[in-house]
Amino acid sequence: AFVTENNPPSAVIIDTRLDPTNGNQPRNVVTDVVAVCQTPSHTAVRALLGQTKLFVVCFLSGQLMIVDPNRPGVDATIFSGFTGPNDIAFNWSDPGVTPAITQILPTKHAYVTNYSESTIAIVDLEPGSPTQNRVLAKLGHPPDGFNP
Repeated sequence: AFVTENNPPSAVIIDTRLDPTNGNQPRNVVTDVVAVCQTPSHTAVRALLGQTKLFVVCFLSGQLMIVDPNRPGVDATIFSGFTGPNDIAFNWSDPGVTPAITQILPTKHAYVTNYSESTIAIVDLEPGSPTQNRVLAKLGHPPDGFNP
């Protein structure tokens, strides 16, 4: 299981495997703590190249962090173009969750909602792409008239 903590800002990795020595109850033991950006608001888990990655969106610091829970550590910090990022969605799911025929988009993108400016940032997460881990574009028009 993965949980974020605000103070100190971190991603907590919890071993929830069943423990046969304790009546098959979940272990629920913290195995690692990874420092992340300030005020983590939402997280998501996806597989990239067969490896589990934790995506942490941080409102105050305006960042998206990609955490490898197996290493454990931060793989990438993406902060260009975010103003009050709040949530994240993806254009792909993990294998076995959605039938492959519905996954027609050739590249992996994340969509980050930016609360403070009323926009959605499109982030390239395609491994090996020349723009990997960068904001490609923003959708929307902020209420103050600024056009990203």
